[in-house]
Amino acid sequence: MEQQNISIFVDFEMQPVDHKEHPDEWEIARHEIIEIGAVMLDKDLQETDSFQCYVKPQYSDEIQETVEAMTGITEDMLADAPGFEEAFGRFVGWCSATGHQYIIYAWSGADKGQIVHELLLKKIEKTDDINYMLAHWYDYQKIFTRAIGRRLA
Repeated sequence: MEQQNISIFVDFEMQPVDHKEHPDEWEIARHEIIEIGAVMLDKDLQETDSFQCYVKPQYSDEIQETVEAMTGITEDMLADAPGFEEAFGRFVGWCSATGHQYIIYAWSGADKGQIVHELLLKKIEKTDDINYMLAHWYDYQKIFTRAIGRRLA
């Protein structure tokens, strides 16, 4: 893993795609991102910035009760939120403002997989900035597990 000066830790909240109303879309991506949250840390691991954006889902009309209970995100909070393309574009722009000197960490491979599937679902082409992001994305759970001398099951 190459060393960069900036680390970005990201977390997505997701809502299942309504598979009854959108079975073809559900085959491509089973979830949609409804919130993007991230913190940016410098080389000394000090927070230098943060990013938060709600995302209006395209393939589900109502937030599932379990999703609302787990995340605290309500339909009202998403009513005026941008769609995925705009929200993710803002996030990519925020990351890219570093001049491509960053690494992204998430707590599992699921978040990176979600981006890949959601880009495909919503027919969004990968830009150079998105390709950079995906190429510099690491599963922190794997890194942490190795650091404490354990293995993932």
